[in-house]
Amino acid sequence: MTAESLPTGVRGQALAAALTVLALAALWLGMAVPLQGWFAARQERLEEMQARTQRMESLVASLPALRRRAEAVAAEPARTGLVEGATDALAAAALQAALEAMAQRAGTSLASTETLAAAPAGGVRAIGVRATVRAPWPQFVALLRQIEEAPTRMVVDDLHLQSVLPVPRNDDVPVEASFAVTAFRAAAAGARP
Repeated sequence: MTAESLPTGVRGQALAAALTVLALAALWLGMAVPLQGWFAARQERLEEMQARTQRMESLVASLPALRRRAEAVAAEPARTGLVEGATDALAAAALQAALEAMAQRAGTSLASTETLAAAPAGGVRAIGVRATVRAPWPQFVALLRQIEEAPTRMVVDDLHLQSVLPVPRNDDVPVEASFAVTAFRAAAAGARP
């Protein structure tokens, strides 16, 4: 194609405008659209980094409170979960003494206690004591709370409640309760039961 064969006049101007628009469209699709995608990806990455920074700052701000909580937990008495005692009999005596101390703290006393037969339970031995208590309802509930919050993990089972008649005029309804408390002691290899 030679320069003389190119259209001139209005037709040539229209062709030149079309070629310019086509070149601009190719330039737009080839450079501007990828640049827009790149800028959008960078903007998204920047927003993610800002959100992460805010989360990190809030975590750093909560660190002193977490340290205070960790110190408070470390200061609490350790809950080993196991009753002390080299033998089942010693562990049962320790459990019975602990129950009597809890009853005193709850404002009552145990009417009777009976040691139950110890039994193997996996890698530990189950130590049981059956107790009977006669106390007003609030003191009995306080005793159960003492058992729940004890450093040694204990399970209350086989609970029997009976109200004591006559009921006094105040709201402290006396109850007679019989229940078994089970705790666990380590079953050392070769140790005597």
